[in-house]
Amino acid sequence: MKSPFSNDMFKKLYLNITTPIVNMLNKYNVSPNVKIAIVITLIIFVWMLTGIASDSKQDKQSTPAKISIKFDTKTYKATLYNPMINISGRIKSDKNILVLSQVGGNIEQIFVKSGQRVKKGSLIVKISGGDSGTGLKQALSNLRAAKLKFNADTKLYKKKLLSKAGFAYANSSYQTAESVYASKKQTNDKYYIKAPYSGKIGVVRIIENQAISPDTQILDISSGNDYKIIFYVSSKKVNEISIGSAFKGMTTNRAIVSGKITGISMVPEQATKTYRVEGKVTQTNFANGQSATIQINLKPQMAHSISASLLSIDNNGDLGIKIINKGIVEFKTVTILNENLKTLWVTGLPNKVQIITKGAGFAKVGTKL
Repeated sequence: MKSPFSNDMFKKLYLNITTPIVNMLNKYNVSPNVKIAIVITLIIFVWMLTGIASDSKQDKQSTPAKISIKFDTKTYKATLYNPMINISGRIKSDKNILVLSQVGGNIEQIFVKSGQRVKKGSLIVKISGGDSGTGLKQALSNLRAAKLKFNADTKLYKKKLLSKAGFAYANSSYQTAESVYASKKQTNDKYYIKAPYSGKIGVVRIIENQAISPDTQILDISSGNDYKIIFYVSSKKVNEISIGSAFKGMTTNRAIVSGKITGISMVPEQATKTYRVEGKVTQTNFANGQSATIQINLKPQMAHSISASLLSIDNNGDLGIKIINKGIVEFKTVTILNENLKTLWVTGLPNKVQIITKGAGFAKVGTKL
């Protein structure tokens, strides 16, 4: 910093200020250290005084530089865009259940193993402790005898050779025998677990000679034919998906998955506030619970493909783009439909629009360019 004062002026100013102060300090016998500190302070004060005068003079002489801003614009036209969303879900069998025991006992015999295919009604597990068969056979024999008698008495009753009371007794005996047999068979069947439908055995969860109680997990079985994929979407996306929308994708082991949406929940999940969506999968032979990532086709709409660098934020925190409308700068909020490393697909702009591509940060809304 160059002082506007000459060296002689500085010395004169310094002597005029410091001399009387030093004389006063000598008069009161102030220690040398204190004298030195006060003298240094006076030197700094005089130096700052001359510097302030210099800065003030320079500020008056300087003039601000003018900034020249160049604005570029480009016309964009909307085109038909077929949006998609990528989402992960899990494949489930439409017929997949966990078989539980209804009675207690010992696992006498297991007739299947994991991965084996079975037909509906085939015996898969036998539990000991059930009727040995004697009681059930006797009940069946009694039922057959009661039915023969009932049929014979029915013919006699129609020919009026049997009283009404006799026919009622025969009918009651037959109904009783039928009920006893059904009850014994139902109880006995609980010890003989059969496949509820044709499918593939998953995990067998018991071993032979194992003691079990009612509601013990026996095994799980899947139909192996009908599969669906289940996933969850946000409240914003659920309105863009419709019944019948197509989807395609891959499982974690790169198996193809494709199909159509079959169900959309109208009630969000309490924990996540997302909506459950189900789709029927056309392929078969998946593992139940296998994860997959799919793309869903949404409703086509008109949109603009632009560079992400054109986006800006207004004072309200809204995301949008600055455009020129009749020569005036405007801010248009937009909705991003899809994005990648190069371009964005957005809606919210006029079909044909002039966008500021350079200098948008300096273009003030409402001004004329």
